[in-house]
Amino acid sequence: MNEIQPFETQFSLWQEQVKDREPAAMSKLRQRAYELFVQAGLPHRKTEEWRYTPLRGWDFTSFQPITKAPETSLDSAQLQSLLGGSPSPSRLVFVDGYLNSSLSRLPSWGDNAYVGSIRAAWSDESWAGVIQEQWGRLLDFRNENPFSYLNQAMVSDGAFLFVPDDTEIDEPLHIVSVATSDNADAMIQPRNLVVVGARSKVHLIETYISSGEGNYWTNVASSYVLGEEAHVEHYKVQNEDRGAWHLAQTQIELGESSEFQSGYFAFGGATSRHEIEALLLGENAHCDLNGLAMPEGEQRMVNRICMEHAMPHCTSNQYYKNILSDKGVCVFNGKIHVRQKAQKTDAYQTNQALLLSDHAETYSRPQLEIFADDVKCSHGMTSGFLDDDSMFYLRSRGIGKEESKRILTYAFACDLVERVKIESLRDVLSAQLQERMDFNVA
Repeated sequence: MNEIQPFETQFSLWQEQVKDREPAAMSKLRQRAYELFVQAGLPHRKTEEWRYTPLRGWDFTSFQPITKAPETSLDSAQLQSLLGGSPSPSRLVFVDGYLNSSLSRLPSWGDNAYVGSIRAAWSDESWAGVIQEQWGRLLDFRNENPFSYLNQAMVSDGAFLFVPDDTEIDEPLHIVSVATSDNADAMIQPRNLVVVGARSKVHLIETYISSGEGNYWTNVASSYVLGEEAHVEHYKVQNEDRGAWHLAQTQIELGESSEFQSGYFAFGGATSRHEIEALLLGENAHCDLNGLAMPEGEQRMVNRICMEHAMPHCTSNQYYKNILSDKGVCVFNGKIHVRQKAQKTDAYQTNQALLLSDHAETYSRPQLEIFADDVKCSHGMTSGFLDDDSMFYLRSRGIGKEESKRILTYAFACDLVERVKIESLRDVLSAQLQERMDFNVA
């Protein structure tokens, strides 16, 4: 219990700050979430799922929650520079965990839709019931990540999107989270809730960036609930400061014949960990998850995925690549779990790692748990250095050693970038990938 004590103090102060600013039902959900966090306890070195995400020596008392929306001098031009390109016309911008209205551009999705701050929505009688129902249900979601409970107990703000049935949104919505240097040692805890109705379609981008240097902790949780035949195209870019911790969990529930497609690109943070819990609840649902992690220096990047097939005739794919230089560390822990009822499941998982240094480390733990007898499931993992024959081929044609390395490395990664269907984001990712090519290969 001693290791939980710093959070007890923080949670008590948080309750005191927000008790007069939100409905009593939300306070009860916070209290329940905190109790679940205490029951779960903090992970330690013997916790198998956290074996390669060391928390030892991490001083939790140094991080303090931000209890109200901060003032900031950040403007649109600076935001554009941080993003590496023009931010999307439709965007929600959160600064240190709170919606910044002056930087945001809220689209109009119709009278029955909602796009905006979850903090504002849970105080609105029209939407509070939806949020409370979803949050209460998500607390019962099978969850091995105690920091997700902590997030719900002390959430500051986040995006709430409600897309009604039979609605197709063509323009991508950009959810931007900016950590500023004004709040060093901050605990930033946004929570995003996206509910997509039957036969509806939406395109989303999540980006996590910093406007300055600092030691801070982003603890984010996102939940996606897809109705029948709903379609979500989703991308996440994590490019936070090198002194930051980034812990994230994404929960996905897919209804019948729905489809969730996602691409995750990790460039920043000292230690970053992204977890996905996908539950295919309806027949003929499809979930496609792709990811690229590029640690350098002493960065550590962890991806953990659990793909839960609960119904027949569902398909899923996990395709993750890692490019490691210097003393970078990458961890991939992917699981496909097929319940007995989920006959005719078709599920695949691939993890590939390219090591650009003798000092880099990669760990891969693919898992299959199959309780049905009529399935197609496979997993594979490869790791290695740049191919000598390919290097010789390029060098023999007059291409220098460093440029040859850049060409082969970019070729290894670019198929994931090319899968991005939003052109403006694809261009930004391509540029960021090129910037990372200035490595020193041992």
